[in-house]
Amino acid sequence: MNVLAPLAAGIDEVAAGGRHTCAREGAEVYCSGNDYNAEGQLGVSQGVGDQPSPVAVKFEP
Repeated sequence: MNVLAPLAAGIDEVAAGGRHTCAREGAEVYCSGNDYNAEGQLGVSQGVGDQPSPVAVKFEP
């Protein structure tokens, strides 16, 4: 199902899946997710588990 809604000020894009949501603000990406980070899927430290609040994704060169 597609849902159209206005984005919060400063947010350029949003992507969501079954257990995660990511938002891009300029060059920064923030993700949160439920029971979805055991292997570092959100781009934050591996083994953190639930990430209910958005955290900055760390991109490695």
